[in-house]
Amino acid sequence: PGITHPATADVARVLDAYVTGINERRYSDAFALLSPDNPTAKRGVQAWIDAESSTQIRDARLRSVTDGPTGSVNAEMTFTSTQSAELGPNGQTCTQWDLVYTMVGPGPDWHIRLADTRSDPVAC
Repeated sequence: PGITHPATADVARVLDAYVTGINERRYSDAFALLSPDNPTAKRGVQAWIDAESSTQIRDARLRSVTDGPTGSVNAEMTFTSTQSAELGPNGQTCTQWDLVYTMVGPGPDWHIRLADTRSDPVAC
């Protein structure tokens, strides 16, 4: 509620599919939402699966959608993840995130180019 950017519904749908794919262990579906020039995508699907294999995401909330450089939008999302200590930042098993996803289009089929932290991840 309150986010008025024209791409909001499409971006929310893509990010929901990404989170759901991770939570439901449908890794190839979630990975397909990364753009080919995404640094994570360049390492390949198996490396991404290995990094996400214990992750569960909850309380995902889209906070804003704003224009980025031509052909892109920025989507800020907060969420909590749980993961095995060896895969969490600084050994965290529960982490609170505030990320900005750079989404590339054209819409409605946006793809995730980058995910940057707005602040350091915080242990729960």
